[in-house]
Amino acid sequence: MVSRRIVARGLTALAAAFSAAVLAATPAFASWAPLTRTLWLASYPSMPGAAHMTRDIYLAAGNYTWTVSTDNGTTRIGWAEAQRELYLAAGNYRWTCTVFSNTSGLYKNTCSLDAGGGAAYLESRLYEVVKSGDHTLASFLNKH
Repeated sequence: MVSRRIVARGLTALAAAFSAAVLAATPAFASWAPLTRTLWLASYPSMPGAAHMTRDIYLAAGNYTWTVSTDNGTTRIGWAEAQRELYLAAGNYRWTCTVFSNTSGLYKNTCSLDAGGGAAYLESRLYEVVKSGDHTLASFLNKH
């Protein structure tokens, strides 16, 4: 015979499991999201190279301002910055940013947002790093 206590425990466990499943599937709706990485960049590189950073993120549907930049710890490097406005549908995205160096002593930042059906891109102009050292490659999404 099943007692009321066993039924109550079973219902409590079922309710807790259901609540955990619902909470796990509920996306976070932040209005600002960062993707950053600190890198050592050489002043006027003589060899090509690349450094990447990636983040999987859920984004709510809406209009966003998307920025990519590099700074030297105190100020942004002007040409390293790019920005665009875009509308993104709700869903899971793979957000990837890369800083490339070339043999002319210059760098370029590129970023992509891909939900599996084709990516959106953001790219800076070529820029120089006048002092070797730690620099932060950063990309931000601001939801309006």
